[in-house]
Formats: sequence, structure tokens, C-alpha cells
Amino acid sequence: STQELKFTGLEQHAIGNAVAGSLFVASYIMRVRSEGRGEPTSTLARTLALAGGGLSLYTAWLGGKLVQEHGEAVRPVMDTLP
Repeated sequence: STQELKFTGLEQHAIGNAVAGSLFVASYIMRVRSEGRGEPTSTLARTLALAGGGLSLYTAWLGGKLVQEHGEAVRPVMDTLP
């Protein structure tokens, strides 16, 4: 049903954003530690950032789909007036 699709999409959107944020934080911490030791940025740190960026693009697309196709979190202006 549409309600199940919305719920699944919302879960994917929310969890995906949380994971993407975690990937960026992990990459940042690795980069700061490498810089502190005077080492170049590791391939893993760069890969984590790239994965976070890719996941962010996916969750942005999914969020747009939830709004455009399912009307999630969309409230018509007339419904918000007193």
C-alpha cells in the first residue's frame, strides 16, 4: 500500500542520512589524525567521504521522491491558515 511505501521510504531516507553523516565524521576524524601525524590523507578516509557523498545524493533523491510522488510532509497553504 501507499502508506507502507511512505514508511519504508522514510526509514531509508532517515537511516541513509544518519549513515552518510557518520561516514563524513569518520572521514574527518581520520583526516585530522593523519594531518596531526604529518601523514598524507589515507585512501580509506577519501573512500569514506566519497561513499558519504554518494549516499547523500541517493537520500536527497529519495526525499524528493517522497515529497513529489507521495506528498510526504507537504501541507497546502490553505490548510495552515487560521
